[in-house]
Amino acid sequence: MQLIGYQLEPKQVVRLIMADRKIKNRELAIMLGIKEQNLSSMISPNGARPLTNDTLLDISRLLNVPFDVLLTGEGVEAYLTSPEALDKPNGEVSKEPAVPHRTRHPDLYDLEGVSLHVLGIPEEIAVFVPYVSRAATASYIENATNENHRVLEVYPVITNIAITSRHIVFQVSGDSMEPTIVDGSRILCQRIQKDSIRYLNGGVYVVLFSDQLVVKRIQNNSLPKDNTLTLDSDNALHGSLVVLGDDIRGMWQVLEVYQKVK
Repeated sequence: MQLIGYQLEPKQVVRLIMADRKIKNRELAIMLGIKEQNLSSMISPNGARPLTNDTLLDISRLLNVPFDVLLTGEGVEAYLTSPEALDKPNGEVSKEPAVPHRTRHPDLYDLEGVSLHVLGIPEEIAVFVPYVSRAATASYIENATNENHRVLEVYPVITNIAITSRHIVFQVSGDSMEPTIVDGSRILCQRIQKDSIRYLNGGVYVVLFSDQLVVKRIQNNSLPKDNTLTLDSDNALHGSLVVLGDDIRGMWQVLEVYQKVK
């Protein structure tokens, strides 16, 4: 079986190889010199602790699997003892589906008020996710921490991700993240638990702080040291922001990007 067109998450690749080689969490944790519960939180489907590049490098050396294979899943079959293991890409630990690394759905780009069947998209394969459009951003910022506040709009996505109440779609405004994310794109995101934010290192996130909602890349997380978080733009013209941990009201990890095909 070949997972054409999809990229496995690193934790899925690690679980796949562990299941194939019958390596238990406790055994790998001992080899890594960390607590078993910490490793489980890194590689379990709903684990809150991020699997950092440093830990992935250690796993790469211990399992003798190239880092880029662990990172993307491409070529992983060469490091499995049983080719049939690819029929269960999440190992024996989970039935979580593979995650598309980047998807473009031009037909889903401007669907406000348009029936799916008009576009020839079967309704049964679309998932409707709470949606914050550009027009609704100000209201969302004002009410985001209100437990009774509900996002009224929805946006249809076609995804292999198991959608939960933690997922939401935002519409991006501005070019600060180009070329990664262009102005007007919709991004499927997953809410990060507040006590996990201090462990984040790497990736693109939607960050709600003070009265601002921004999409930025995290490369330098100093929250454990001096209670600051640096938010970087992919567009060099926009530079970086330094945010105080106390000002962060919410954070969502960007999982998929939907944008027009140029």
